Amino acid sequence: MDFKKKETYDKTNASVFHYETVANQDLQADQSELAYRNLNSNFFNLEKSTITDKNSLKAWETRHKEIKEAIEREWHRKAAIKESDLLKKSTVRDRTDKRFYGLFTLSEMEVFLKSSDRGGNSDDYNDVATGLELYNRLSQKGETLDSLKILKNLSKSCESYVQKKKPTFKSGKTRKAMIASLLDKVNAEFQMKIGEYKTEKTKTFEKFQKEKNEETVAAAFRAQQNLISQVLNGNMEMSEEELAQLDMQTEEVFEEMRNVKVDDNQSPTFCSKFFNALGWAENKPRIVDDDALSENGEEMKKSPIKKKMYHAIAPKKGEKDAIALGKQLAGIGKNSRMYFGIGRFGKGVYTSARNNDKDATDNKAMHNSWNYGEPYGSVQVVMTLNENAKVIKKNELIELTQNVLKKKFPRIYKYLEKADDSSGSGYKDYLTSMASLFGYNTILGDSGITGIDYYVTTDRKALSVRNTMMVRSEATSSMSTDFDSDWVDLKSELEKEMKNKQ
Repeated sequence: MDFKKKETYDKTNASVFHYETVANQDLQADQSELAYRNLNSNFFNLEKSTITDKNSLKAWETRHKEIKEAIEREWHRKAAIKESDLLKKSTVRDRTDKRFYGLFTLSEMEVFLKSSDRGGNSDDYNDVATGLELYNRLSQKGETLDSLKILKNLSKSCESYVQKKKPTFKSGKTRKAMIASLLDKVNAEFQMKIGEYKTEKTKTFEKFQKEKNEETVAAAFRAQQNLISQVLNGNMEMSEEELAQLDMQTEEVFEEMRNVKVDDNQSPTFCSKFFNALGWAENKPRIVDDDALSENGEEMKKSPIKKKMYHAIAPKKGEKDAIALGKQLAGIGKNSRMYFGIGRFGKGVYTSARNNDKDATDNKAMHNSWNYGEPYGSVQVVMTLNENAKVIKKNELIELTQNVLKKKFPRIYKYLEKADDSSGSGYKDYLTSMASLFGYNTILGDSGITGIDYYVTTDRKALSVRNTMMVRSEATSSMSTDFDSDWVDLKSELEKEMKNKQ
C-alpha cells in the first residue's frame, strides 16, 4: 500500500474515532450513532482505497451497502416523528422554495435531511447529512475545537450538491431547496464564529493592556490561542496585517506571562506558565478502575491507542517517597496543577508504552518506565489516552512548526523556541507548547528502545489513570521483575478530598 495514502488514512481515522467516541456518549433515545464513518464519502472512499485485495474489496463493498441501507432506514424512522411537528413552524407553504426552511435551526435541518426518503440517498446527499450531524452532535457535547473545520467542509458539501443537482421531480427539488437553505445557514454560522473569535481576542487584549495581572494574561492568551489554532489548521484566513498584529500582540502577552508565578510544586519554567495560562494545567485526569484499562475495558475502548502507558516518579531529594507527586499527577491535593517534566520532545507527562512491533509487550514498557523511579519510595502510575487526546507524531509536528507556524507567526515561533533554556543536548523543550497551538495535547515520539514508544501529554484531561498507584518498597534494578511494592488507592484519596471540601 502507498505509504502516503496509509498515513492519510491513519490520521483521518484517528480524527473520526475521536468524533465517534465523543458524539456517541450518552445517546438520547431519538439519536443514532454517528454515521460519518460509514456514510461520508470523504472517509469511506479513503478507507476503500487502502484495500488492495479484490476479494476483500468485494466483501467490503457488500458490507458497506448493507450498513448504508440500515442507517438510512433508522434515520427515516426516527426523524419522521419529529418532522411532522416541525412542518407547522414554517410560514411558507412550498417546500421546493428554500425560504420554507428560513426559520429552522441547524438541529431542525438535520431532522428534515434524515426524514427525506427517496429510496436511497446519493453519496453527495449523505455527505451533507453526516457533516451536519457531526457538527450538531459535537456542539451538543461542547466540543468546539474543530467547529470551523467541520462547518467549512459542510459548506463545501452543500455547495457541491446544489451545483451538481438539476432535479425534475418535486422530491428532488425539495431536497435541493433544503440544502440550498442549509448552505446559507452554515456560511452564516461560520462567519458568526469567526467574528466571535476576533471580538474575544480584541476585548481581552484591550483589558490586558489596561491592567496586567494573572487573570488578564490568561484571558488574552486563551483568546489569542483560539485564533492562532484556527489559522494554523487552515480553518480560517486572516490578512497579512491581521497575522502580524496577532503575532506581535501574543509576544507582548508572553512577555507579561514571564512575571506570573507558578505553584511551589510546579517546575518554574515558562512552559508551566504557558499551560497554566492556557488552562490545561488545571484539568484533571479521569480516575478509573483496573478493569477499565483491561483489553476490553471501557476506557480502552475509548482510547485512540488502546495501550497501557506507564509513568514512574522518583522521590524529591530529602523525601521518603513520591506519593505526593503521584497524587499531584492524579489531580489530588491542594496544589494539584500539573507538573511539566522534561524530555527530548517537549515538557509534560512522559509515558512509556509498547509500540506495534511484533515482540513488544506491556511488561517491557512498564519496566522501562521504572528506569525513572529506581529509588525506594518511587511510584508508578498506569494510564491510557482517552477520547480527549489529540495526538500528533513528533516528526509531523516538527514539519508543521517549520513550514506553518514559523511562516505564519515568526515572532511566536522564535519566542517559544527560546523561552526556556534547553534541558540537554538535542532537547526540543518548546515542542509541546507549539503543539498546543495546533490543538494537540499529546506527542508520540520514538524512545530509541526496541518495542517501546514514548508519549508526552500536556493536558491530563486526555488521560484515564488507574486508581491503584504502585509504590516501590525496596530499591532494586528497574528491569527486575521481583521487588516488593505497596499500593495507594487514588480513588479513595480523591473521595476523601471531595468529602473534606463539602
